[in-house]
Amino acid sequence: MDLDHASPILSSEIICRISMYLDDLKTIQNLYHATKDFYDDVCIDQGAVVRACLMNGGRAKTTVEQLYPMIKTRSIYPITAERLLYLVTEKLCEICGNVTRYPKNNSVRHVRSPYGILCCWRCVTKKQKSKRKKKTGFYFERNRFAYHAILDHDRLAAKRLGHRILDSSTADIEVKWANEHEVFGMGRVCYDLYTYMWKNPYTDKYGNKVGPIIMYKHACALIRRMRNMRNLDEMNFEVE
Repeated sequence: MDLDHASPILSSEIICRISMYLDDLKTIQNLYHATKDFYDDVCIDQGAVVRACLMNGGRAKTTVEQLYPMIKTRSIYPITAERLLYLVTEKLCEICGNVTRYPKNNSVRHVRSPYGILCCWRCVTKKQKSKRKKKTGFYFERNRFAYHAILDHDRLAAKRLGHRILDSSTADIEVKWANEHEVFGMGRVCYDLYTYMWKNPYTDKYGNKVGPIIMYKHACALIRRMRNMRNLDEMNFEVE
């Protein structure tokens, strides 16, 4: 009998059922690495990985807690069991591997929010993996509602920084809109001057699309499509 071409004795369903009884991340990871070469499908139960993360606490639990709102709003691609296991056990940036001159920075504590990718701050900023859109200037004033409708949407995985002073005539509408879309606004100030979005599609080492679904180029295209809405009447209607 040729052992190199022998089929596995246990089916993938049985291996998956075995993983459901494991509560240690290291054991689940070892089971995955021991079976991934023998089966076409992933033999790890996703619920078992989530349960193990919550039971073990620490970095794994923090990662799951950060991923939950992204999955709930459907702002990132669905996460498979192998992808989740990788995110909660890996400590190096999946883009650059943390190849830096500073040994103390050679680890990533948890997944980068709100992008759902295990990357370091250096890749996000210095390597320009993200790009920002500003709520200011001529194009913003000309197409104000489109900027708010797209950049404040729940399904847009974006990080908002900076504050802008609102005009007294539109402050009430914009603040009410901001608060209903989880953007902090109070008085005549809204903290959404810069909206940082993921720039290009990303594929992990397993060949799956991961990270944000709507990226910078998609947001810009949607804003251009809505350029005819030039006033705040539509926003006021949406709020009311």
